[in-house]
Amino acid sequence: MRFSDIEKSLPYINANILSQRLSDLEKQGLVERVVTNNKPVQINYKLTPKAAELKKIFKELARWSQKWARKK
Repeated sequence: MRFSDIEKSLPYINANILSQRLSDLEKQGLVERVVTNNKPVQINYKLTPKAAELKKIFKELARWSQKWARKK
């Protein structure tokens, strides 16, 4: 996913903050930065297998919280 696509999907986050967060996620091994040789050069981000495992956990956590939020 390109930076601009991520930025559009998160309009409430400043571009500098988003850039820093992506850098942090890359350092933690959750996001991989892929640079293409196209002209102009494009930078894409993708989830690593480590992050893909978390995706499953977050999906299950969301399901659990929706189930119990209704029971208040």
